[in-house]
Amino acid sequence: MSDSKLHLMSFAPVPDTKTTVHVVGLPDSLRDALFTLMPPRKEGGYLNTKVLKDDLRCWLDRAVELNPVRPNVHTDSWLIALAPIDLAKLCNVIAVWISSRKDIDTQSPAYRKVMGMLHPETFEEAVRGEEICLFSGDGRPAGGLTFPAFSAQVADAIAGIPLELANGMVENFSRVSRGNGNVYELISDIHWHKEDPWAFALRFHVETLPVGRKARLNMDVAVRRFIGKPWQDDPFLKHDVNAYVRTEGGTLRVVPYGYDKQKRDLAWDPAALANYEFASGTGLPAVREYLEDMGRYARDGSQPQILSPYAMTASWASKPSVASGASVIDKAMFFEAVAARLKDIAEPVGALDSLQLTHLKASIEEPRQADWDKDPVSARARQEAWGRANRARLARCTGRDRAVFQLIGNQDDARLLDMARAEISRFLGGEGAVDGFEVEIDNIPANDLLNRMENTGDSQAKIRWRKVAAAPPEATDPTACIVVLPGAESYKPKGKDDGGDPKRALRIAFAKTGRLTQFIEPEDSKDSPEIRARVAVRDLMRQLGFVPEPARNSRGIDTSIPAIGLKVYNSGNGKARASFPYCVRQDMRSGAVTVYCPLLPDGSLPYWRALIEFARLSGSEGFPDSCKRANGMALKRMLHGIVRATGDRPELLLVNSYGRIRQRDWWPGISDSGLESGPLSYGPTGYEEPLGLAGSKLRILRIRSGLNGEVPDWFTDEVAAGGADDGTVPNRRDKQGLFKMDGYFLALAPRPGDAQYKWSARGSKYDSPTAAFCEKTINEYCLLSPGGEAEALASVKYAEALRGCMVQLYKNDMRVNLPAPLHLAEQVEEYIWDWELTGRR
Repeated sequence: MSDSKLHLMSFAPVPDTKTTVHVVGLPDSLRDALFTLMPPRKEGGYLNTKVLKDDLRCWLDRAVELNPVRPNVHTDSWLIALAPIDLAKLCNVIAVWISSRKDIDTQSPAYRKVMGMLHPETFEEAVRGEEICLFSGDGRPAGGLTFPAFSAQVADAIAGIPLELANGMVENFSRVSRGNGNVYELISDIHWHKEDPWAFALRFHVETLPVGRKARLNMDVAVRRFIGKPWQDDPFLKHDVNAYVRTEGGTLRVVPYGYDKQKRDLAWDPAALANYEFASGTGLPAVREYLEDMGRYARDGSQPQILSPYAMTASWASKPSVASGASVIDKAMFFEAVAARLKDIAEPVGALDSLQLTHLKASIEEPRQADWDKDPVSARARQEAWGRANRARLARCTGRDRAVFQLIGNQDDARLLDMARAEISRFLGGEGAVDGFEVEIDNIPANDLLNRMENTGDSQAKIRWRKVAAAPPEATDPTACIVVLPGAESYKPKGKDDGGDPKRALRIAFAKTGRLTQFIEPEDSKDSPEIRARVAVRDLMRQLGFVPEPARNSRGIDTSIPAIGLKVYNSGNGKARASFPYCVRQDMRSGAVTVYCPLLPDGSLPYWRALIEFARLSGSEGFPDSCKRANGMALKRMLHGIVRATGDRPELLLVNSYGRIRQRDWWPGISDSGLESGPLSYGPTGYEEPLGLAGSKLRILRIRSGLNGEVPDWFTDEVAAGGADDGTVPNRRDKQGLFKMDGYFLALAPRPGDAQYKWSARGSKYDSPTAAFCEKTINEYCLLSPGGEAEALASVKYAEALRGCMVQLYKNDMRVNLPAPLHLAEQVEEYIWDWELTGRR
């Protein structure tokens, strides 16, 4: 193992750092007038200012907090900002917010009274400055304002001042102001490749460590791709685009545009447009005019400069030539340049030594090509043994003695369907009844089931569901389908049709008839047809709950210990939110994979049946309402049941600490602040109690993934010789392993053989804009249950080993992003229909 180190892109703030905050109180007279104009639904309730908070964060300089307002309660600390407050702009933002509300009568006396009070003189006596301490002497956050305030200090040290990089490039960064008060984003100068604009983005988050809750400033480097080519077709948008528009001081502010149903045309969001016009003193071009010349408006120096971020959901835009991701080399350059700029307020946390990772191998492995070349007779015998072992394992995983595979496609897809048939037969050792388990493979005509839909919304999905339900009969045995689709080009948008790729609707539709599905597209892939067929079949086996049996000698990893992955599904917003807890229990030895959820019949089902049941449940319009009983108390009962069932038999519970699960209505005890308050508690706020693990062998690991900013990004050491492209910047080492921090562990396991990871240590985005570079895959583990460092290390090694030995990983050294039971839990969401529950302002 190399003795090179891993460098975290994280800073330790200087203790006792202070800053000045600017506070505005809400005058009692204006407070009373606002309550008269827009009374809360509930008597004595708070003023509903959620949208106003987002607007203020976007349009005032570094506004971070808007505190709640109750009737007849004096509020002297209403708005808090990290820069002096422009009172005229504050009044305008409030006026625009009120005027844009649909429930406001703009002809009423109450409206006129409020508007008459919105001038700077109303607030002048309510403004003050306060110096606050951001960090305690031991480096912990001194309060909630620490998180946005320190990020703002860092942004101030970078924005508007040229940043010199090791490769000789100089970047000028501008702030991006949006409705988020904690994360600060800076955008570099705009670069161009052909007709496609792009830029580097720096994002700063103040986070806390899981043990001791000391503060760390994490820095991310990413690439933002913008749309530069004009829109040729008749423009129609189903979803708003959050454009960046440059305003005074160079700040980029978010101004959405989309389809206005009243105007029956594309238009800027009226509230954002009004705020922009006040801030800049000028207007914006009509949306159609902008779309016809996007490249000109994207260039630096244009008046105004407008940038439309490219996203996969922007189906109306041609895919840019610039690929995603910043390289490890770029991350190292930007981190080192920023570290030099921040040396008075923060220090890099330092480098980490690595521990050896453990890889799990299957008990019987498929022979490789080298084995066939060396000894064909022996390789054939191993191939047959591998297929029969898979067959026996599938029988145990499904709990049945028969599985049906159906191949669905058009006549032109016969070759790819034949490859899928051959792959199924090879994987399971042939068709028919063998060793007491029958494998049946049928071809089913596609007819018009795979045709494009008018759009991908709920109404069109229902039509496709009914069409599929009328075609194949209800399946009774475990039934899995390989569906060959015409390809992405067949589903591209046409005019006001926003594209009708039917994959999502088809998956739910076939599940409603008792069938699992995996799709293959003959186009749009660099992989050969044989590889695509192999990957599709293996992922279909994963959906059936197939997990390979691990070898007995797994380098000290006890694979007899069942592992459980816990997750809270969350979708939608407001009253229509659909949320519920579930967990996936994986027994590596027996092969059983079981899903537990309060929504399922009897509370649990085998994995393959649970996917079908989730599709049936979520395919009902009453699904959000049915989720209401599966709340935080249901999660508490589930956890209690896991503890009780474990007893003196060891089990490993993995908690994906991402999304809503840490919030007050679910399991706040696993947050950093919850862990700081004492022993591990479980249950929602108001119902929490200590999780009694005395005498239990249950081990609980919290995992946070590096994809959400809570876990720092990373770069590696320089190599001894060689350089990136022209040699101006040294190459970086490849790296993986476990890394010990202060009471917790980090694990880095890039996907071996993936060109994005290999090239990332040897290339720069500056020289290779068309190269896709790796995203971070670092995981943070914290042992929540009692136990010392040795027990924590053993649990983390097992969890990391569970990222391998998955059926869809056809190379021994490949890994998925999360441990197997959490990966399986994430994949459940493929079979949950997410109803369109959101709307515009």
